[in-house]
Amino acid sequence: MEYSEMKKFLKDNNTTEEEMQEMWDYCLESDHKLIVQLDRCGKSWSDMNTQALSTLRTEYGKLKHKLKIGFVVPVWRNKPFDEFSDEELLEYWFRLRLVAKVNGCEVITKDSSSADMYVAELQNQILGRMSKDKGAE
Repeated sequence: MEYSEMKKFLKDNNTTEEEMQEMWDYCLESDHKLIVQLDRCGKSWSDMNTQALSTLRTEYGKLKHKLKIGFVVPVWRNKPFDEFSDEELLEYWFRLRLVAKVNGCEVITKDSSSADMYVAELQNQILGRMSKDKGAE
């Protein structure tokens, strides 16, 4: 991308070069797979086209949002459902749905299914536990 095109993009998006560098650095520090690969190839945000710069801003926002809600799905997703207390399972389901819906983010589980399928499995687990509790009464 030409420098004048990049400057126009920055101006249109009310962003400075320093802010774009901060976004790039944050994505690198957060181990964003694509950004890390690009960096290894000697590329930086200033080598990207306007579409890629928009994507960088989006990915940065997703990473910052994960930090804000204090929940990163991979920390829990490898834990078997039966190791969760009822309260933990409900919290996990709620947070997983929240993460999956933010900015159209899709969370990928260890078996490469989408978050919707994983959330459905969680819901089934919760419903199963609820029906067992009602049967015990």
